[in-house]
Amino acid sequence: MRLALERRMKQINSFKDLTVWQVSMDLADVCFDIVEAIPHPYRFTFANQLISAGISIPSNIAEGSRRPTKGLSQPSVVLARLTWRGRDAV
Repeated sequence: MRLALERRMKQINSFKDLTVWQVSMDLADVCFDIVEAIPHPYRFTFANQLISAGISIPSNIAEGSRRPTKGLSQPSVVLARLTWRGRDAV
């Protein structure tokens, strides 16, 4: 797995060029890897929560970039941060 921090973007044309989105996609990959490593008896309990948290962060960033404001909208960034904190509960 290559980390988004190793990539350098010079110009931002879409949310995919944002380092925060790239790192959140790396986190989503890690969430899927963790789910695969969880023993089957416990997988059902944690899998849905972990996958939902991992996917929702980049989704919220992408959604915020589609809003008519310049840059990311504040509510989407806040929601992404809350989702990140929510994964601590898993």
